[in-house]
Amino acid sequence: CSCPSSPIGTIRCVECHGSRLQCPACVVADHRFTPLHRLEKWKKGRFVPVSLTDLGLVHYLGHGGQSCPFADQSPTPHHKMIVAHVNGFHTISLGYCQCPTAPERFVQLLHARLFPSTLVQPKSAYTLQLLHHFRTLNLSTSITSYGYIKSLARTTDFLFPEESKLRYDGFRIVVRVWRELQLRLSSGFALGLESLLPAPYNESMAYLCPACPNPGINFDPDAAFDEDMIHAHTLYLCKDANFRQWQLQKQLDPLDFHLHPGRMYFREESKYQEYIAAAKDDTAVCDIFVVSVTILNVLSIQVSTCSGFKAGNIYRSSKFKNAAVTGILSCMCARHGSFRPDATVDLQKGEKFLNGDYAFAGAVEFAGAVPCIVH
Repeated sequence: CSCPSSPIGTIRCVECHGSRLQCPACVVADHRFTPLHRLEKWKKGRFVPVSLTDLGLVHYLGHGGQSCPFADQSPTPHHKMIVAHVNGFHTISLGYCQCPTAPERFVQLLHARLFPSTLVQPKSAYTLQLLHHFRTLNLSTSITSYGYIKSLARTTDFLFPEESKLRYDGFRIVVRVWRELQLRLSSGFALGLESLLPAPYNESMAYLCPACPNPGINFDPDAAFDEDMIHAHTLYLCKDANFRQWQLQKQLDPLDFHLHPGRMYFREESKYQEYIAAAKDDTAVCDIFVVSVTILNVLSIQVSTCSGFKAGNIYRSSKFKNAAVTGILSCMCARHGSFRPDATVDLQKGEKFLNGDYAFAGAVEFAGAVPCIVH
């Protein structure tokens, strides 16, 4: 080792300097602020994994990485915690700040960029870097939370991943809460921006189309304008359905609840279900296509492959036999392809007019004082 005492260096950090060998004391000193690095120790002619906790590293929260002066008064100055990082699961030893004015433990973990799995006596946490990494992969590759946790277990131990505790249930809850916090921050609601916005924007966290007319945001609805410029103040809307977004009937958690009902793109669920129950069941749009396909088959004419007939085939498909949701229908900006806030609904069976009317009603209600709407 390069330290003054010059002991034999047997440990290397694969994330710092893969070819640099150090003694245990130097490794612990160099990783005081990076307790989640992967180490290897030379043993019996080969490198084997070794953790910083096994070498005696304690990751202190607060006091510049030093032990808290009040730590000696605590019966348990150090706490074991399982931390999930992009390079796998780690068991680290934490030293909380025990000062009389110290914040709660979950707050100390958040200051250290560790998201705890619970607010009361947390025993596991997830790094913010991991949460950002999962969000990026989820959007770009559609990886599920279960698949991501399994990949972390494989990263931790490639040959025996089942020995790593998956922590799947805690990860699902943490990701959901973290996404909600990120949404509130990006929308400005966490900073009190809603108090500066007019209705209905002060009740929605959805992203607005910047080119479409938004009264009170990019134009004054009370100001006079030239009739020749009516197109600049016209909102063009269209509707479309996606039959690939479906969900089977399953037993739901009775304690589960929506974190922001009706404040993004979907309409508020309880009011929508009341409308579905009260509305007269009309003929599905797809029924028209089903009749058309039947007539064409009788006349031995080749069935068209347009999207309308595809909707009819989906409506008759057996895979939706036990489906609670057979698709979604959204009202969008026709000129720019932007989803309108509070204008997306679930479909129960086929594409019915009552679903489209409710989505369109939400888009019109949110449009407010727009002088002209083309649908």
